[in-house]
Amino acid sequence: MKTTSDRSGDRQRHWIRAGLSMLPAVLACLSSGAQAQGETEIRIDPSVSHQTMEGWGGNIYPHAHRHRQHDPALYDKAFRELHTTHMRVRSYWYRLEGENDNDDSETIDFDALKKYDKGLVRDEFLMQKAMAERGVKLLFASWRFPFWMIGKPADWRPKSGDRPAFPKRMEAEYVESLAAYMLYGRKHYGFTFDAVSVANEPMLGIYVKHDPARLVRMTRALKERLAKAGYTTRFYCPDVTQGDMTGVRRAESFFAQKASTGLSCCVAYHSYRPRVAALRKFRELARKVGLPVWVTEQNYTPVAPGDRFEWSHAMKNAVAIHDLLVESEMALCAHFCYVASSENGLVVYNPKSKKWGRMYDVLKQFHKHVPPGSVRVDAKPKRTANGVRTVAFRLPEKKGLTAVVVNASSKPQTVRLAVKGGAAAIESMRRSSKSAFYEAVDLPVAPGEDRPGLELAPRSVTSLTLRLP
Repeated sequence: MKTTSDRSGDRQRHWIRAGLSMLPAVLACLSSGAQAQGETEIRIDPSVSHQTMEGWGGNIYPHAHRHRQHDPALYDKAFRELHTTHMRVRSYWYRLEGENDNDDSETIDFDALKKYDKGLVRDEFLMQKAMAERGVKLLFASWRFPFWMIGKPADWRPKSGDRPAFPKRMEAEYVESLAAYMLYGRKHYGFTFDAVSVANEPMLGIYVKHDPARLVRMTRALKERLAKAGYTTRFYCPDVTQGDMTGVRRAESFFAQKASTGLSCCVAYHSYRPRVAALRKFRELARKVGLPVWVTEQNYTPVAPGDRFEWSHAMKNAVAIHDLLVESEMALCAHFCYVASSENGLVVYNPKSKKWGRMYDVLKQFHKHVPPGSVRVDAKPKRTANGVRTVAFRLPEKKGLTAVVVNASSKPQTVRLAVKGGAAAIESMRRSSKSAFYEAVDLPVAPGEDRPGLELAPRSVTSLTLRLP
């Protein structure tokens, strides 16, 4: 008969033997875990579709035309090399009608406008003509209104504290002046606008104060005025700032107007300091009204930081662009901004040094490898705790995929791609980082490997072109 201590000893020996028998499996598991530690598996499902991309581009000031005289490569770098499809102009259109042309809002006196076709106005026309000749689609936005409408001269320079309200009694004249600028550009410079916004950031006092009913009314009036002249364009509304809940509420108030139905080609807003919760609300609104999302001014910040030409600034924007794509389902992105009057603004190009900042390399990763017609597909996880963000697209060409992977971490990361439906061959890779501007990367795997592993440099953006079996 065994004593209690004997039975206790038997149990101990049993668990020891059991533990030893399991040791090889435990060690194998630990070894596997150690190898996988720090790795992220990115699962891409090409069968799950989201938004269709319409294009990529930016905002630009007409001063670029003058900068081009000192840098002949400027336009080719901005439009062709960057594969720019859309450009939104910071327009000085309101200077074309420097004074009331004929005191008749129904009749445009084109001869009276020629007097003011000079300086920045002419530079703007010539720049837009050059962009149109390169196949770039032009987006118009109205920053201000003709100053004669408030008794000021055409060359008035409002100070930062000047916030004159746009007079309601001038609505018909305002619409006439907008139409005159567009018809004048078509007649004398041969370009038209792909889409028009009658008021940039309409809640700001120096522009057209936010009044959704008024915004709808003027947009519809301009649409009808241009249609009578055989001018075909679209309208993007409400063009509000910014990517937060205030912007969402303003956009919702526009589309709540019954007269807005069928007026806008998209839900347009500006994204500065984007908030994920607000981006999702823009997505919900777009789905509700059955329209795509356009971000007509994109930057992570509304002010010009000291590092705006550096990689640190570019990385923050890479993260912001990812979030806009996956959270608000952005279909068109216009970065703010390519070129302005000088190097002191929120710009990518420095006219003083004739060099492009590091944001140029981030734009390339998206612009060149996600052409219009690409469809965003599922890529999970879209973001991880260790700073990896992924977005993927099914390309217009058969069986082509592009994945853009952002490593926002200060440490290198390892990821593995798993594409549903079979092994996808990586055809090419490009990387941008603090030390790499935009360069090809050697393929990390042999053809046919079903879960290729990728090493991501710290704070880097990597784009991959893949081919489905």
